[in-house]
Amino acid sequence: MKSRVVPLSAVSVLVLLGACTGSSSPNASSTAGVAVSPSAATTPTMAAGVATPTPDPNLDATTHARLHMVALDHGGANVDVFVDGATANNGGQAQVNVPTGYVTAYLYAAPGTHRVAVAPTGTAPAQAGQAGVDVPVTAGHRYLVAFPGPISGGSAKPLVIDETDAAAHIGATPTDSVTITLNGLAGTTGLDYKWAGKVINAGIKFGGFGTGIAPAGDAHITVTATGTTDTILLDEDNYVVPGDSVFGIFGSDATTKSGWEVVDAAPTTEQNLFDSLQAYDTKNLLPGSGSPGNGFNTVLAAIKAAGLTDLYAGGPTLLFLPPTDHAFAVLPQAQRDALLADPAALAAMLRSHTVGAYVPRGSLAPTPGSRFDRGFKNLNGETIRISGDYAINGGPGGGESYWLANGTQVHPVNDVSFPPAP
Repeated sequence: MKSRVVPLSAVSVLVLLGACTGSSSPNASSTAGVAVSPSAATTPTMAAGVATPTPDPNLDATTHARLHMVALDHGGANVDVFVDGATANNGGQAQVNVPTGYVTAYLYAAPGTHRVAVAPTGTAPAQAGQAGVDVPVTAGHRYLVAFPGPISGGSAKPLVIDETDAAAHIGATPTDSVTITLNGLAGTTGLDYKWAGKVINAGIKFGGFGTGIAPAGDAHITVTATGTTDTILLDEDNYVVPGDSVFGIFGSDATTKSGWEVVDAAPTTEQNLFDSLQAYDTKNLLPGSGSPGNGFNTVLAAIKAAGLTDLYAGGPTLLFLPPTDHAFAVLPQAQRDALLADPAALAAMLRSHTVGAYVPRGSLAPTPGSRFDRGFKNLNGETIRISGDYAINGGPGGGESYWLANGTQVHPVNDVSFPPAP
């Protein structure tokens, strides 16, 4: 799978009190990690001792709002995230020591108004709350709260965006890849963003944002900062993952590469697992994107043949590592044909690529944004260890992860089987 050179599923924002609507924050119950719910009896498809994954009501995007945050202080210290006067927790991981420019995973929050803040790591919650912002949230909506760094010549207030409303405003559908582009680059009068020759946004004012539809696939990106003189910030070939994203620039000086940064959030989609994998079919991407082997037609057929449709489409929150079509194509033909003709073997293969757990962005590391190192038991009861740059049991890691509305992480891989755990 091709990795994006510049994370176009990300957030870089800034300033001004913000706009679309408020954002929310989770409370203890809605931010707790998902425990794989035990069933009364282990189903025949699960390994002995492995509980059957079931939907978690705390990760229901129809009854909760989703909120992620970013601190945009170019060159600033790492921060802790606070919600309603307490350190935020997501998937069992405290949201502390977060690098500036790193967009946290979505927190699931009850509808209402929440106090959200970021502060340098080690700040007491009461002190951090004084610099926070109250954000009202609505069930079924996604929000971004961006906290800017100090800006010369004036105060900078958090920017709060209702991503769901922003997408609806431009008439986007669930199959569109919506990009919210933010201008947090001081000294600019505007930010222009082109993708695949299409103007996604033009003239985005400093401290503001624009919303557009960026067709998924391989193409050329150009980002230009306008001001006293225009400066081309990005001019390169890149890749947009299917799904919604937030993208932008923040910093203090457009004229030097050390004076600004690109920030990215994790791609997310409101589609179900089946439809989201079908979005990677080359017929749904920009012409010339990728290769037919980067789709997921084989694994989708395998899910149906193995009788596991309910597991993958029924709502449980998972970490799913689907093999690409290429992963199947490079198997010796006799081995591939035997696997695809054997529903039991397909089921075992799929379970080996599936963990029944909520694994939000950043939770593979000790703190968000640090180096991965975490182990799991898959649905066969085998150990999967993810380390480094998403190496799985020391082997290749695959492509770009994205997330579903129920917190499922989908991470494409180029292997049908993994090395034994070290």
